[in-house]
Amino acid sequence: AVVSTQSTGFHNCTLRDIFTLERHEQKKFFKHCTKDINRTYVQIKKKCLRMFDEKNNLGNYTEEEVATLQQLDGQITSSDRKYAEIGKKLGRSAGSVRDRLTKVGKGLTKKGKLAWTDDELKRFHDARAKLGNDFKKISESVGTRTPRQCVQRAAAEKKQEAAELTRSEKATLVELLYNEPVNYVDEIDWKGV
Repeated sequence: AVVSTQSTGFHNCTLRDIFTLERHEQKKFFKHCTKDINRTYVQIKKKCLRMFDEKNNLGNYTEEEVATLQQLDGQITSSDRKYAEIGKKLGRSAGSVRDRLTKVGKGLTKKGKLAWTDDELKRFHDARAKLGNDFKKISESVGTRTPRQCVQRAAAEKKQEAAELTRSEKATLVELLYNEPVNYVDEIDWKGV
């Protein structure tokens, strides 16, 4: 990808070249990109880093790498730079390590997403009871899920709870519908029910 932003001094420079610049020059470039893309400069930078980090595209993990990954995951527990530390030892990117760690030893749901294990759910519910809606801290407590995944899990559970009627609510609904003087479902006055 060739970038042509004359106003910032980055004329005909590839995105790979951007990462060789000083940090403040990178920031200047990515902030300029936010004018054309409805994202923060941090989001743009992270996406570009992920796309153009050569350690991020090394292919499938070998069985040996997966074993080492699991071992290192157990050793490095509460570090903010956990994925970067493991990635450095494996010669992989932090993003690649994070993605692979969430896949190790787990099955997939029908939608192709990683299913939550019983242990993850227990840690999630315990953290949720203590921390409320601080999903960054909840994610750290779960250890294998991102804050976004924790938010999605909480939303899914809330939706499921809202969709379920109690036994007495079901009985009330059946009674109300039984007493409705209609012949077809589309004739029911749902506001009145």
